[in-house]
Amino acid sequence: MAAFRAGPGYQYQVDQATDAVARKASALGMLGSGNTAAAISDRAGHMADQEYDRYLGRLDGLNRLGYDATGRQAGVLSDRADLFTGRGRDRASVYGDATRLGVSTAQHTADGAVSALHGGMMAGQNAAANRFGAIMGGLQLGSKLLGGAAGGGGLGRLGSLFG
Repeated sequence: MAAFRAGPGYQYQVDQATDAVARKASALGMLGSGNTAAAISDRAGHMADQEYDRYLGRLDGLNRLGYDATGRQAGVLSDRADLFTGRGRDRASVYGDATRLGVSTAQHTADGAVSALHGGMMAGQNAAANRFGAIMGGLQLGSKLLGGAAGGGGLGRLGSLFG
């Protein structure tokens, strides 16, 4: 109400209305009467009532504009939030795919390393078995040669083996 009364349009209309009542009362010679003061007060009050309703109507129009603008701004912000949410979801998907690919690559690398380690261990066991077999074969050959030498003619057979 204070903002309405402080407006220049309101005060101008009140001044015009009260001046008109005062001029009429002055023309009739009743300017100083109590009826004139009551008429001026009544006229100013009715002017305020009529103009205040129009003032509220103009404010309502401004409120609606503000409400509409706020709604549109909220819609824009909602659209931006949806956009950023979609981007975040897409990035998370890319990071998830990259992580799965990295884990898969690491698993294949580990499987290859285990397979190579197993193959190396098997090769070592086979080499040890071959060495053991060669040693045992050599011992058996030596035993036969020595056994044959003790029975006579063993050295001769040994000599014939090596020429």
